[in-house]
Amino acid sequence: MKGIKNIFDGIIMGIAEIVPGVSASTATLLLGIYDDFLNLLEGVTNFVRDFLHFIIKKISKDKLIKSFKKINFSYGIQLFIGMVIGIVLFSNIVDYFYENNKTVVQAIFFGIILASIIIPVKVVKKPNLTDLLFLIIGFVTFFSVLKMGQVSDADSIPLWLIFIGGTISVSGMVLPGVNSSFVLIPLGVYELILKIVKEFSRLNFTFELITQALVFGSGVAFGLISFVKVLKYAFKNHITKLFSLIAGIMLASLISLWPYQNIDYTSKDSLIISVLLIISLLLTSVFILKTKPEEEVTLKR
Repeated sequence: MKGIKNIFDGIIMGIAEIVPGVSASTATLLLGIYDDFLNLLEGVTNFVRDFLHFIIKKISKDKLIKSFKKINFSYGIQLFIGMVIGIVLFSNIVDYFYENNKTVVQAIFFGIILASIIIPVKVVKKPNLTDLLFLIIGFVTFFSVLKMGQVSDADSIPLWLIFIGGTISVSGMVLPGVNSSFVLIPLGVYELILKIVKEFSRLNFTFELITQALVFGSGVAFGLISFVKVLKYAFKNHITKLFSLIAGIMLASLISLWPYQNIDYTSKDSLIISVLLIISLLLTSVFILKTKPEEEVTLKR
């Protein structure tokens, strides 16, 4: 049963990852597996770090094997299988609705994320001034990213900027409310990554594209090694500040999902959008109140 639940969690994460404005880490928070997910990423990043140390002869083979064995492979594989299922089965469905009725998808996920803010609120409970400061920092920082817009041409992006894009894109993997596309778009890297994926799927492997892909991948690896460590430290030692920051980011992410941007508030479409938003908000709230994912978060510290 545990394996089935892990696969189900992966499916939800996969669906969340393909919806613009949502991320897999938001799903882990809602499902109460955020700490387990961070532990998995930490195990992988520790192995990557130790593998690099092994290459330059800084650690022995035995230490590398020990690091490898610390990765929770069964859990990771089950999550990965679920994510693949979620992406393969639902990508076309989500893409269809997002292309043909974008406001419906936005309304549903706006309600889900709005309700999910209950989780960091319950974790923090009684915020102090420092917590409120981190809330503001999270909101203002991510709001600024959303408003920056694309500033670079995908055909003339320097390799150092591609590396930075890969490094900070990890934030979308590990911070609830942050979508990797929103981080990459302001840098102009998002369009480039789409181009690389498209060309590779056509078996077009040019030296330039391979170089760009390797640089981006190196940035992701570097981001995982450094960023996950910081998050784990914050999770264990400054959990209220971390979740205040997350709450601010989630609040800012609602801006991109606001479903009434191009709709007349008095129209029939507005009524339908409002009903869908309220239903998703209520269902998610009931789910959170019943499953109490915030208890999973605090007990696993």
